[in-house]
Amino acid sequence: MARGRPAALAALICIMPGGLPAGTNLPSPGYPSHDCGTKPETPERASVFMSEAELEAYNAAVDVYNHAMAQYVACIQRFADNAASDIREIQRKAKAAIEAVND
Repeated sequence: MARGRPAALAALICIMPGGLPAGTNLPSPGYPSHDCGTKPETPERASVFMSEAELEAYNAAVDVYNHAMAQYVACIQRFADNAASDIREIQRKAKAAIEAVND
């Protein structure tokens, strides 16, 4: 019967979100934040463009913004993809640890 208890405890830990207080296995200070910088600011659009030059300057600012935003989004996506990969690896190791208890 003692063999069933660790398995039951391990299963309970896995299915009870927030059920037991948990620490962390992450190194201090924990999981890193992204290093993508700050989100680019949208160019301010005039309500009326007084000249063709103003319109061209605004369009150039929009082009710069669009390029910067594309880079920012790509960086955030890489961060999220890497985080998802980290989660899968953590889950794999947690599962292996639980299976070791149950063997």
